[in-house]
Amino acid sequence: MHEWALVDALLKCAGRYAQENGLKKVDEVVIVLGDLQNADEACCRDIYNELKADAGALMAASVPVFEREKAEFKCRACGSKIQYAGREKLPPSESEAIHFVPETAGIYIKCPRCGGPDLEITAGRGVHIRELRGEK
Repeated sequence: MHEWALVDALLKCAGRYAQENGLKKVDEVVIVLGDLQNADEACCRDIYNELKADAGALMAASVPVFEREKAEFKCRACGSKIQYAGREKLPPSESEAIHFVPETAGIYIKCPRCGGPDLEITAGRGVHIRELRGEK
């Protein structure tokens, strides 16, 4: 249930940003969920709607808009870009290991071009706010 802590932090961050930037109200918060974070979107939406009133008047009527970001790696040896096939393509134990420590991906995923295990995460990690939509 790490979604609760993630959404709580996002709401506090969005509320503070809205206040500091003079927004009168926030209508939508565009939240990007990286594939490697493995956050459940429906759960995040429910938590958002539960907590938004506690995040202040600016956030009380806001709606979350979730976007998924595919995970992508870059091979440090040959520079190839590698699309992460997703959790369902790996055994559960390997998928969980990548979820908890994404830097271990090279143990389970090899570069299809050179076979190298030294992979840099270039997309799909973490959760972040892409945009706040509201009135100034």
